[in-house]
Amino acid sequence: MTGPGEAAGGDRFAKLYQDLELNERRKVLMAQKLKAKHSKKQSRQLRRERFKSSVAQLAMTVAQVHIEGLERTRNDLVVGIVEKIFYGSNYLELAQLIKEAQLELKRLGCFQRVDVSLDINGQRADCLDVCFQVSEKDRLGFGFDWLTTNYNDTKLTLSAGMPNLLGRGERLQLSLSRTWLQNSEHSMEVIIPNLDSVLGPLTLMSGLHYDFHGIPWCQLERRFLYWNFITIQNAIPWLESKTELRIGARRLGPASSTLSFAHREECGYSLPMSLEHQLTVDSRDNRVLPRSGWLFKWCKEIFGSPGNVHLFKHSLAFAVYAPLWKNLVLSWSGKIGAATPLNLRDMSENHMNSSDLFTFQNPLQCRGWSNASLRDVKLFHGSQSQVLASSSLKISSPIPMLRGTQTWLYNNVRTHLFLDVGALGNVHRLQPGYLLSGKWMEWTHAGFGMGLVFKLGQIGRAEVNYVFPVRSATNIRSRPNLQFGMAIDFL
Repeated sequence: MTGPGEAAGGDRFAKLYQDLELNERRKVLMAQKLKAKHSKKQSRQLRRERFKSSVAQLAMTVAQVHIEGLERTRNDLVVGIVEKIFYGSNYLELAQLIKEAQLELKRLGCFQRVDVSLDINGQRADCLDVCFQVSEKDRLGFGFDWLTTNYNDTKLTLSAGMPNLLGRGERLQLSLSRTWLQNSEHSMEVIIPNLDSVLGPLTLMSGLHYDFHGIPWCQLERRFLYWNFITIQNAIPWLESKTELRIGARRLGPASSTLSFAHREECGYSLPMSLEHQLTVDSRDNRVLPRSGWLFKWCKEIFGSPGNVHLFKHSLAFAVYAPLWKNLVLSWSGKIGAATPLNLRDMSENHMNSSDLFTFQNPLQCRGWSNASLRDVKLFHGSQSQVLASSSLKISSPIPMLRGTQTWLYNNVRTHLFLDVGALGNVHRLQPGYLLSGKWMEWTHAGFGMGLVFKLGQIGRAEVNYVFPVRSATNIRSRPNLQFGMAIDFL
């Protein structure tokens, strides 16, 4: 016989066992449901992929191509691009050819907008009618830039142009620049794109320029009137080869009555010439706010007077963009270059003038650095090669604490933290170990900061940064400062 306590304990044990068994059954049923749901999802994905592949291989051709909105643009220029669509034999090939034609039309420089619509041909079901709706650029366009230059000088540029002048993307452009330090630039350029060549599309540019610049480290003023001729070759969409020839007249004059005798000897007139070649490889996903890809630039320039070469410059620059966790983007950029004095007539007289020093503009490429601080600093020996090296590390992300990922602020405004480091030195021909000497550490600059970047559609960007210099080169004044920049192109 069992007592009341033992019976109650047995009932509780049996109920607990039933609850455990019921939980196990529930787990098994949930696992079966999840498995069935997963298998259904896989089957749907499989059916969708089969449908896409069947549609992609579906035999289909283009019967007609319509282009709406052409006014000034030449018909043969557009027809040469869209006629490639007729070579497609299935839906996948047609989709790729139509997308390529749309991108080529956008690159012409004739249209503000290019849209595409597809329709089934009324007579045959396996044929498509393709319609391109284009919107041509206005006859007169304007643009402006407002930014902080490499000399830590505020620069404002106003430009006006007449795009698509003769119907093939030609453009006449006028620009006027003015800085806070009274420097100015004036230019008039003619741009002729979309020319056919053996290596691919060719663009020609030519113009007349007048520059007035102060040279703060030697208290000189430079007036430069020159004509340039530029060719740009795009053999591959991500590869660009640019060659520029400059011929002009230059005048160097004193900017101060206390100019030293050594600098006064450099004053006078000259007829400088330069030939520059630049190779650019660009795989960035977006040129305004890139999130992935890389940029590579290799530049070589010969500078001198008619019949002789005085200076040889070459530089290598790169930028790498990599997406990180949750829309964080890490970017690393750098530049290394050298300017070497060269005299082909008499190699013993190789010498770099003060006006040619720091020919890469700001040699340290760091925010918060001012060339005006070098007025009383003894410059490097002019017979040696001037070498610079700079690097910048940046982490950018959308504005924190925003709700939603499809808002304007999330897609067009980003914050960033940056660290800039730059160094300047000389390479002595007779001392191979000169690169490791103390001169480089004396002329090293570093700074960090934070800022905001605003994407202004596809035509420009604005940037606001606050800079904290953490190490300044010897005898160079620097302090925390706020910098603002904007670049918009309405052309």
